[in-house]
Amino acid sequence: MWNIVLTADLGAHVPQDLPQRLRDLNLELGGVPGTAPIVGEIADLRRRLALTEDAPVTVGHDAHTIVISAHHHYLDGLGLLAAFSRLTGRAATSSARGVGDRAEAVGARVAQLRRLAEVALTPPARIPASGSRDEPWDSFVEVRVPGRVGTTDLVVAGTRAAELFSLRRGRRRAPRHTAVAVGASRTGGAEATLQDNSALLRLRNTERLGPVEVGAALRSQPTESVTATGRDSAGGGSAARLATRILAPRLGSTLLVSHLGTVTAADVAGFTFHPVTGGGTGISIGAVTHAGTTTLSARGRARRHGEEALSELLRLLVESLPGSTELTEP
Repeated sequence: MWNIVLTADLGAHVPQDLPQRLRDLNLELGGVPGTAPIVGEIADLRRRLALTEDAPVTVGHDAHTIVISAHHHYLDGLGLLAAFSRLTGRAATSSARGVGDRAEAVGARVAQLRRLAEVALTPPARIPASGSRDEPWDSFVEVRVPGRVGTTDLVVAGTRAAELFSLRRGRRRAPRHTAVAVGASRTGGAEATLQDNSALLRLRNTERLGPVEVGAALRSQPTESVTATGRDSAGGGSAARLATRILAPRLGSTLLVSHLGTVTAADVAGFTFHPVTGGGTGISIGAVTHAGTTTLSARGRARRHGEEALSELLRLLVESLPGSTELTEP
């Protein structure tokens, strides 16, 4: 599902002119005005809005908390933060620096063929499914930890958590060929704009990497073509396109990780960011630091990963962080 979701606790009532702000925002993004904001419980709003694609941005809220869902074609994570500012009138900036004009490792067609070869020869590790119901929506969970958790630590701890989770679910040996996709932006968050400036980094065999190696890779790794991920399968020739469609569930990564950075925003009690779910395992890990606390999230297809399983995965991730810290439920 290619909608990204931001939840913000405003600590006060949502703006009375929110419907008009939402309409203006969608028109500015080149889409239809969409539906008016809906009111409901936060958990239900996340599930419903993540499925909605009739406008670039959709919104729901309760008395004090707003949920913003945006199609990734229009906005990346920092763009979603800019949308939050437009919708609420609260300025928000991020410490995220972006990857700039870092080049792709290879062209889209070669990247797609390489990914198909990877699936055939050394397929990425998969996290065992735990869902039992045929549900169309995603599962969303979150925890909070004190201090800042960086992307390097998320990749290392996420890899370890996936390994422990798999072993606890009946795997006889630790997974091999763990692949972690890292969602990033090409621009920084000091002045977030209403655009999709996203870039993708992809780290292979992260079970063999420590913090030093992961940090170096994040600083220097070429970006990955989104065509190879199945998000856009226009390139590669007819045979490659057919193979991509058939193998789409296996073309993704073990985990996707995306960090909004340290967000500064006045009169906001907290943020939660849920990135997209895609191929492969279909689990994404989101993070955002605000007011000295980092909120970590997990999201997955409900038919494969229920909330209980995702909560267990997040607990294992927190326990795998350097100087393991206590988590708190939001």
